[in-house]
Amino acid sequence: MTSRAVTEALAQQVRELAAERGYTAETLAQASGLTRARLQPILNGEQWPCPRTISALARALEVTIDQLIPQEAR
Repeated sequence: MTSRAVTEALAQQVRELAAERGYTAETLAQASGLTRARLQPILNGEQWPCPRTISALARALEVTIDQLIPQEAR
């Protein structure tokens, strides 16, 4: 799997988990302590987040980091 495909898989996972919890991009940004401008490229599959951002998203989505990161990226 290419790095672009892995980044897109992470984006899909974050979007699905957020939708399951009733989060919009704005509420997910608030819950994770990110700005919407910082979150949007992640949700669009344009940017792989740094480890601190991955941790913040996992906490906000109430999952482990392993549950958040696609298996292909591990």
